[in-house]
Amino acid sequence: MFTLVGIIGGATSMAKVCGVWSDSVLRKIAGWNKLPVETTIARLFKEVTEKQINQFESVTHKLRGQIWRRPIVQGHPKLG
Repeated sequence: MFTLVGIIGGATSMAKVCGVWSDSVLRKIAGWNKLPVETTIARLFKEVTEKQINQFESVTHKLRGQIWRRPIVQGHPKLG
């Protein structure tokens, strides 16, 4: 969520992601009192491999498919 919101906010680097998340409203919504230092976040990203990222994306895609399929099967094809 941290990086996704940062990218949506226009960040192009980890430093800018931290800049976006320095907003007190975003931190309050996310339930974070403070943010980790950008070097800590960068080190965490270096620990995962491309294969692990692909596997995580596949699981996320399958879970979303299952969640969205339920309302459609129950007769609610349009969710608002």
